[in-house]
Amino acid sequence: MRLPFLMPLVVAASLLSGCSYNQANGCRDSYQRPDFSALAQRLAAAQSRWQAASIQNYRYDLARSLEPVSLPTVRITVMGGQVTAVDVLTQTPPGNPTTAQGVTVGELLAELKAALARPLGPCTDLTMAFDPADGHPLRASFGNALDGLQDGGGGWTVSNFTRL
Repeated sequence: MRLPFLMPLVVAASLLSGCSYNQANGCRDSYQRPDFSALAQRLAAAQSRWQAASIQNYRYDLARSLEPVSLPTVRITVMGGQVTAVDVLTQTPPGNPTTAQGVTVGELLAELKAALARPLGPCTDLTMAFDPADGHPLRASFGNALDGLQDGGGGWTVSNFTRL
């Protein structure tokens, strides 16, 4: 018995088996899907180190980006676990925000936790790094690696972290 419909299925299966994850999901060729479980574990470990360090008084510089918007770099001072000062360090091009909200390290860690809790698309890109000693975040970036998408990514960098 011949099954004429079987041959197109065999051909289609062989073609799809050669199709990469990126091609199948519309991602850029260079996209490497992050290990989101490993990111969640690193974040949990960083949160534990931060809580154990119990740092309540500190200052740091925060540079945020949110394509295509340009945001100012700010110096944030935290005393007693509360933001007490936000100083603008860099100016932005006309039409962009000239101030930025101050956030605690705990709030930055919560942002990352919320990012991992959202439904993640097939081409979601997310990276994060933490201080190995006390767990404060050093940088995070996020975006969507859909082929043809030109904006929509962003992130932030923490620098000059100083205990007060």
